[in-house]
Amino acid sequence: MLAGHRTWIFEQSPIIISTRTVGGPFEANGAITEDFDLLHADLWLGQDSYEKAHKVLFEEACQKTMEKGGIQKEQVQFIFGGDLINQVTPTSFASKTIGAPYFGLFGACSTSMEGLALGAYIVNTNGAKYILTGASSHNTAVEKQFRYPTEYGGQKPPTAQWTVTGAGAALLSNVGEGTRVTSATIGRNRAWLHTELEKLGVTIENVFLGQVNSYGELTVDLFDDKLQVASPQERPLILATLKKCQADLEKFALGTELKVAKKMYNINSLKLQEAIDKVAPILKK
Repeated sequence: MLAGHRTWIFEQSPIIISTRTVGGPFEANGAITEDFDLLHADLWLGQDSYEKAHKVLFEEACQKTMEKGGIQKEQVQFIFGGDLINQVTPTSFASKTIGAPYFGLFGACSTSMEGLALGAYIVNTNGAKYILTGASSHNTAVEKQFRYPTEYGGQKPPTAQWTVTGAGAALLSNVGEGTRVTSATIGRNRAWLHTELEKLGVTIENVFLGQVNSYGELTVDLFDDKLQVASPQERPLILATLKKCQADLEKFALGTELKVAKKMYNINSLKLQEAIDKVAPILKK
């Protein structure tokens, strides 16, 4: 059932009857090793490529989740999962091994929660009895494509982000025991609300009425009318950034003697100015 604008209420409260996690060598030396069910000593996992190792991670997480849930792979009706590789290839081939129809998700860190929400929606409507959902990543396979590509051989500082080598899976059902999924909110949650209120410099206790407009901006009416609330700055900042980019293109055109480059900068400067003229009335509201 839809509640509000983007919240699903699950009347049957689908059950997470089992979960399992698998990690790599970096995770094996971390501070939360007890949270993993299986840890590997190397990145290859007995395979001849990191992409194949990535596939194995998700296969292992799903297999151990099914074992804990007491079901066979033939009982799984759908899989919701994803990874960070182009066309989510590792998850696709892992799902082929399991032999269940597969819905590919590409939401980076949000994939695990997307899968739970969508899977719970299907189970809640009696569209399936058993659904596997999960997400996976392999540091050496994934970082070929973004951040600090592994081929560069660049050295990361200790504070740099590090893509996990690991996989997690959950088994959703309408029978059994476990944590129940009672609702799912897509796009907005309490954490987002508190972040936006901090931007406005007010606490939730002081808010009489709040509203999110079609641009995703929060406006509030306060109990104390003497308090001054800052206006949302996202749209003015976007407009200012566009204008700066257009000015930079003009500057680049003036600063080069290459005719081809000068022509390219001028053409794109004009195109960007046309775009600014079209969106400026909206961004100035």
